[in-house]
Amino acid sequence: NTGRRIRAYCGLLLAMMALLAGCGGRSIDPGPSRGLPTSIPAATPLPPLPTIPPIGSTGNPIFVVLVVPDVVSAMPQASSLADILSADIDLAVDVQVVSNYAEARSALCDRSASVVSLDSFSSLAATGAGCGEVAFVLEKDGQTTSHGQFIARDVFLPQSYRGVFCRPGEDSLNGWVIPTLTLQARGVEAFTDFFSITDAGSDEEVVRKIDAGECGLGATSAGAEQGVRGLRFPERLRILEELAPVPYDVILKSAYDDPRVSSLIDSALASHTDEIAHLLGGDHLQPADPGLFIPLSTLFSDARIDPVLLSQ
Repeated sequence: NTGRRIRAYCGLLLAMMALLAGCGGRSIDPGPSRGLPTSIPAATPLPPLPTIPPIGSTGNPIFVVLVVPDVVSAMPQASSLADILSADIDLAVDVQVVSNYAEARSALCDRSASVVSLDSFSSLAATGAGCGEVAFVLEKDGQTTSHGQFIARDVFLPQSYRGVFCRPGEDSLNGWVIPTLTLQARGVEAFTDFFSITDAGSDEEVVRKIDAGECGLGATSAGAEQGVRGLRFPERLRILEELAPVPYDVILKSAYDDPRVSSLIDSALASHTDEIAHLLGGDHLQPADPGLFIPLSTLFSDARIDPVLLSQ
C-alpha cells in the first residue's frame, strides 16, 4: 500500500510539472483594451470680425474738426459746410465744431479726423508727432501772423534787465508767453530774475506804465504804443526789438489718409477757404508757406521747451 501511494504521488507530480512546462511557452492574450469614455466638446464657430465701412461712406464719414470762438452759433454753418463738401467730393463729410484745441489735436493724432484747425502751439505739437501737415493758415486784417515787442523808456538789452516788468496779463500771447520764451532762450528766468512782474491789464496800460516810469521794461503786441494819447514822454519810448511771429490758426490734414481721399480733401478745402475762415473767426485762408513755423519752432528749441507743454 505504501508503495502504491508513493507511485500515485509521483505520477501526480509529473503530471503537474508537464502542465506547467506547457504553459510557460505561451503568452496569454488579454483581449482588446477598452478605454474610459471621454467627452469631446463640439467646435464653436468664432463670431465674424466687424467690418469697417470705407472712409467717406455714411457709416464712416470724413471728419473735419474746427475750433471756433462760439460753438453754438457755428453749428448751422458747420452743417451747411458739411453738405457742400460732401456734394463736392461725392463722399460723406461730417464737420464738427469744438472750443478746445486739445480735442482737435487728439482727433487728428488718433486718426479719427482727417482735417482739423489748431493754434500755433498745438500745431507744432501735432506736426512734431507726425500726425499731419499744415495746409492753410488763417488770415486776419491782411496778416497771417501776429507778433509782440519789448518796449522801454531807455535802450538796453532785455536780457540784462532785472527790475519791474509790465505785462498785459498772464494769458497774453505777445505780451507774456512769447517774451518769457525769448528771455528763457537767453538764460533769463522771468519769475526769479525780475524784481517783480506787474499785470497792467492791457497793451495800452503797459505803454502808460512804461511812460510813467512804473516799469522799466514791458511787452505788448506790435504797434501798441501807436495811438495812445496823453503820454508824458512819448519821445522816450523805445521799441527794443520785435519778437518771433506767431501764425494764426492753421488747417492741418491727417498724415494717415488714403492718397485718393487726401487728394479729394485738398480739392474741397481749396474751393471753400472763405467759408472755413469765417467759421474760425478770420477773413481768408492762405496756403501755408513751408517756412511759416520756423521762427516759432526755433524759439521753442532755443528755450528748451516742448510745444506740447503750451498746447491747449
